[in-house]
Amino acid sequence: MPEYDLIQFTGMVLDQVRRQAYARAIVACVNADSVVLDLGAGPGLFTLLAAARGARVVYAVDLLDIVEAVPELAERNGFGNRVQVLRGDIRDLVLPERPDVVISDLRGVLPIHGDHLEVMAYVNEHVVRPGGVLIPRQDRLHVALVAMPTEHGEVGAAWKEPGLDLGPIRDLALATPHRVILHGPEVVSTTRVWDTIDYHQPKELRRRRWGSTGDVTATASGVAHGLACWFATSLVGDVGFTTAPSPDHQTYGHWLLPFVDPLPIGAGEVVEVRADVSLVGAEPIWRWSAQAAGGVRAATSLDSLPVSAGRLRGLAIETEASVPYVPELEMHLEMLQGAHDGRPIAEIAAPLRERWPNHFTSPEIAVGAVERFIDRYRTRTRQDADLVARAEP
Repeated sequence: MPEYDLIQFTGMVLDQVRRQAYARAIVACVNADSVVLDLGAGPGLFTLLAAARGARVVYAVDLLDIVEAVPELAERNGFGNRVQVLRGDIRDLVLPERPDVVISDLRGVLPIHGDHLEVMAYVNEHVVRPGGVLIPRQDRLHVALVAMPTEHGEVGAAWKEPGLDLGPIRDLALATPHRVILHGPEVVSTTRVWDTIDYHQPKELRRRRWGSTGDVTATASGVAHGLACWFATSLVGDVGFTTAPSPDHQTYGHWLLPFVDPLPIGAGEVVEVRADVSLVGAEPIWRWSAQAAGGVRAATSLDSLPVSAGRLRGLAIETEASVPYVPELEMHLEMLQGAHDGRPIAEIAAPLRERWPNHFTSPEIAVGAVERFIDRYRTRTRQDADLVARAEP
């Protein structure tokens, strides 16, 4: 989870769209009998709103020390006997009772952020009371083409030096996904939902890959410099908000998947776009593309990983080089995650055979595939270490 300071929390509080939507959701769900968990409570605004609504008890939980200011705020507002503060990871804590309502916002720019989804899967299975309410209930991930000539030009110009060829690092900089602030006019296509996150489905929350391919329609002629992603949330019932580009509401920002070379588009043209992200541990590996009459632009965040992650880059690129996206890539990511977690080979192999029985037709075949992959992984690890050692002065 990110380390927020009070100024960043102030920015979140100033976001009236977010603040008012969460306040309405709390009013809709909390009553005098409610036991509430404010997960990622920070300085405790939602804690105080739930207490003001009459909750029997509110547990404010956060990893950060700012949560230690909450008891004084609760006392000043007359809620001192109904607010309890616990500092730490919810997965390491034991609440005195299971909450009926869990309020959280552990997202980054997008909900697929750090261990957010894994934490929410745990909350669903082990914390909230069966049949309880999770706020948010669902997030929908959106994508669209964007034109950003100024940023694209500035990044490209930054890596130019008379007498030097900086082309490779320029291309890496231009292809690196990053947070941007969009105000609306930059969007040059219709939008599409590329995946949906249901917080009441813990098995879904533990997916290692999110994404899809589909069509958008260009709304202007010119060039697109990348894909922008944001989310729309349903907190409870019909209460929610969107982080779509607009003149205000900039707490979250937007995630840019840039093109090294701009993509020519014509108004009304149908463009096939792909956005997907695979999680290796908490590390997101992005892949994105757009195909129009002006050509194809495709990239992966593997291209901008540090040298120390070279073995992962090599494994994934080698997999994708053989065929377009097929289950093998997801299989390899699952194997890598299992090896990273230190699980026995048979334990890694068993769920693979359950998910892909046509590929792994027996336990022996699944175990053999995992053994070969891990052996290859270890070989590449040794090779990377040798390369780094030889490169050191």
